[in-house]
Amino acid sequence: MTKHKEARKREIGNSLHNILEHTALEKITIDQICKEAQIHRSTFYRYFKDKYDLLEFVFNEMFIARIDYDNVVESIIRLISSEKEIFRNVFNNNSNGDYYLFGVILKIVSEGIYQAAEEGKLHDVDWLQKRVLKSDHPELAAEIIAGGLLTGLIHWISTNYEMSEEELANFVIELTRIN
Repeated sequence: MTKHKEARKREIGNSLHNILEHTALEKITIDQICKEAQIHRSTFYRYFKDKYDLLEFVFNEMFIARIDYDNVVESIIRLISSEKEIFRNVFNNNSNGDYYLFGVILKIVSEGIYQAAEEGKLHDVDWLQKRVLKSDHPELAAEIIAGGLLTGLIHWISTNYEMSEEELANFVIELTRIN
């Protein structure tokens, strides 16, 4: 992909990011994204198949890429805390009753866990790396672990971040510690 096309994808991604600061994902339309990005619908569809495809791009480019793999747990928690409204509008305000969005995010996170385990990047959660890599079904192991972590993070978001970042990080690390 050319630099121009990559830049255009990032512009569209930035538009979704900006809209998510104040609008629930389920209420966002392609027309809103196009208006924010100042593009035509056909341009949007040249790069993305739907808003969930764009969301996956945004999460990979703007969030997953910012994870510190030397400090995964705290890094993810800090990242969510720094973008509270966006995560609230992605997870908490999804009232349409289907689990499609959870599945999209689960796919992103589980693929990230699997890839990080394969690359030996999960230094502060060595148990996770071992569980994934030693499993007969490593992708499924990563998906199950991601599901548990996502459920906990969604709970944290839905309780309006009642636990402090440090409390949550300590809880997750202690919960996953193998003695």
